[in-house]
Amino acid sequence: MKHKHAVCIVAWADGRIIEERDTVTGEWIKTNPSWDEDVEYRIRPPKADEVVLGILELVPGKCVFRPAEHWENPNIRLIFDGETGNLKRATVLSDDE
Repeated sequence: MKHKHAVCIVAWADGRIIEERDTVTGEWIKTNPSWDEDVEYRIRPPKADEVVLGILELVPGKCVFRPAEHWENPNIRLIFDGETGNLKRATVLSDDE
């Protein structure tokens, strides 16, 4: 018979982060699993990438980035990896985007 937590055990062995549900608050918390039958475990879902719209401006002697305000037309889109925070992609936007 397959272990109740087999999927999580394999994911944990592959380096994934495992969380358990706190029985008082119901929140999911990172854990060092003991694989108790009475505990609810899950594989931590990946964090979503973060998209930042901004404006690159050339000021005397340097290029400056600032986040675009909602009324401005951004000229660059930056996408950061939700897990690592590293920049994944930068896209130059034209005036019509």
